[in-house]
Amino acid sequence: MLHSAVTGGLFALPVLYTQSMSNQPTRRKALASAGILVGASIQAQGQTVTASGQPLHGVWELVSLEDHQPDGKIVYWLGRAVTGTITYTPGGRMFVQCLGDPHPRFAGGNVFSPSGRALLPAAANDEIRTAYGGYYAYFGTYDIDESKRVVTHHVASSLRPQEIGLNLERPYELTGDRLVLRYPVSDDSGGTNTRVIVWRRAESLRR
Repeated sequence: MLHSAVTGGLFALPVLYTQSMSNQPTRRKALASAGILVGASIQAQGQTVTASGQPLHGVWELVSLEDHQPDGKIVYWLGRAVTGTITYTPGGRMFVQCLGDPHPRFAGGNVFSPSGRALLPAAANDEIRTAYGGYYAYFGTYDIDESKRVVTHHVASSLRPQEIGLNLERPYELTGDRLVLRYPVSDDSGGTNTRVIVWRRAESLRR
């Protein structure tokens, strides 16, 4: 069953704290009713709760980014010490950023105009290509197919224009504070590699 992560209004639990602690029968009834409401809401809306009951939403820090070739070799296409973050909000929005290793730099230092809107002639063409290729980012919305254990990123905008409007399916493995996205990618030689991205939860996001 495909659940949209954009829907809202999942938790009504904070209301429980307005119940009188001295009225135990009333409190138990309220707790039972809230449990039914929350369970029904999860079943109806899906939100961002996975099949295992663990929330996907949160801020995740990049641990590793690797392309595994069929012969077992590993390609570090953004470098071994690549840094990055991906965020899934409870409301169904997502964004991801990755910075390559080594960090792209310009020999001329700051090569932007005072307004920051234009590149100055001090920026060499090869430096611009390296800087552009050494950074990757996009944002949009997402939803989860629990039966397939796939999170789909609906790209609203990307540093790579050809990705705008695409729906990127990412099979996921979620264990505790470790998230792994594993999916096929094309190789420059015409073959197919398996991209393996490992994330570590840095912060939980709650409504």
